[in-house]
Amino acid sequence: MSAPAALAPHVPSASAPPALAPHVPPGSAPTAPGVAFSPAAALVPGDPLGAAPGVADLVAPVQVVTGAAVVGRAGEAEPVAAALALALRRETRSKAATVAVIGPPLPEGSGGGGAGRRLAARLQAEGLDPRVRGRLAWVRLDPADPELAALAWQVALVAAPVVFAVTAPRTAAIDVALADQDLVVLVTANPEGPLAIAATAGLSRVATTPPLRRGLPRELARAGLRPAATVRRLIRPERGSDR
Repeated sequence: MSAPAALAPHVPSASAPPALAPHVPPGSAPTAPGVAFSPAAALVPGDPLGAAPGVADLVAPVQVVTGAAVVGRAGEAEPVAAALALALRRETRSKAATVAVIGPPLPEGSGGGGAGRRLAARLQAEGLDPRVRGRLAWVRLDPADPELAALAWQVALVAAPVVFAVTAPRTAAIDVALADQDLVVLVTANPEGPLAIAATAGLSRVATTPPLRRGLPRELARAGLRPAATVRRLIRPERGSDR
């Protein structure tokens, strides 16, 4: 699929509730209102690549990660989000964690333990349709829902720790949800390319990681059993072990 000619993320207006208003780092260039960004393909119009900041310049250190989001293509963002949710589950010593996918419908679950089912029951009480895989409860949030930002906030309250997997084009509501996270992870094989630069525009606390290759670590993460070591290092760099 060819990339659109001009796409950039939308930064919500000042009318958003103060508690949910996204943080835009000082010196960040304003983005055009009302224009959606697709994580699958994007270019920033009128911005020569030599003048754009690299992704490494946008990374801000975080002492404790309590909420995170993963942005990327469908099929690539979800396994990384699952691994990150499992890593946060370990760091917070929780019995289960949640992956909230803002994108296409979810496949059927494959079953899980009591902790995952209890977490799914909380999500069902909020009117959602969760799936359970191992120690993870998966739930889909409709990117077109006008109450998306409030719903994401509610999911974070009742089913933490939560990692949002964003595979839909960025909108004002999605940007509000992203801005509320301690860490945003972009899944890309080219962290200094135009896609990475466009995908992180207007966001702080950004890290990048390549897609998880097909193999045991990827499948264990998707099954809700074990986080991949490369993803664990995003929140605890000093711990390289996958144990």
